[in-house]
Amino acid sequence: MPLVKLQDGKSDWSDIKDVAYFLWKSSEQASLQEAEIQMRRDTCDPNLNVLAFHTGVNVARKAVLVVHGSKVIIAFSGGSDDEIEKNLWTMSKGGNWYDIPFVVRVDGDEVHSFYLEMWNGMKEELLRQLEMNLRRMVEREVVPTHVIVTGFSMGGGVSILAFREILNHIRHQFGSETPSRHHWASEDNLKNLLAHYTFAAMAAGDMNFHTKLNSLYDKHQIRAWDFMHHLDKTRSFHGIAFRSWRGHRYILPDATVGEFRAEFGEHGHSMLGYLKAAEWMLENGTDQAHPEYSY
Repeated sequence: MPLVKLQDGKSDWSDIKDVAYFLWKSSEQASLQEAEIQMRRDTCDPNLNVLAFHTGVNVARKAVLVVHGSKVIIAFSGGSDDEIEKNLWTMSKGGNWYDIPFVVRVDGDEVHSFYLEMWNGMKEELLRQLEMNLRRMVEREVVPTHVIVTGFSMGGGVSILAFREILNHIRHQFGSETPSRHHWASEDNLKNLLAHYTFAAMAAGDMNFHTKLNSLYDKHQIRAWDFMHHLDKTRSFHGIAFRSWRGHRYILPDATVGEFRAEFGEHGHSMLGYLKAAEWMLENGTDQAHPEYSY
């Protein structure tokens, strides 16, 4: 079965716009409390809740979990200007200058060393809070309808390493791997429950890793889409070992992003720009975005 593609028209863009908003707002606002206040105001949801997660290797928070009605959004932030070089830390290294860098692997597959360190630094608490908030929703008789994983740039790379573990955690706690199963987490409904939307995501694994992830997307018919400005300078910034296909990448042409040059910045790489492009697509509903990969 082929990987799920973005549909022409407006139907898919509401969720994409929403996660782009949460990703941008949580990154743009230093104060988590202020970000939550603004999100509640903008969504007209006084019960919206935001939780922050830190990695232990970055100064600022690197992910938030947003509970909005029946939806849960897990958003991984992009890197700050002083973290740009860390996108190149694909291999690990000891603390001495003479230590030789070495490849880091997960289940035999090469992965981005620094992104994995970031994910491992917040994984336990993030999965715990995800489970706790889903259980609270069930207790309130709110049926979870969406768990959307998203990320921008560096955060997109971290989300790639996180997605499989997030999906499996839901299956083990609420779905087919637990005796107390919930219909909303059943194998047949994972295609409706889960999605993985990224914006200019940095690659995080080698071809074998991405092949296994694509197989997971395929098995559960997950909407796994990356959106990229056609002039985004990071398109050629990926580690050589990681330049393989993952999900569907959609290139946004000038017709879609041209009027948002200021928001995208000189490098075509800004979350605010991607939010504006998603809003444009939701309003206009065209077939402007085309997949870069052909499986």
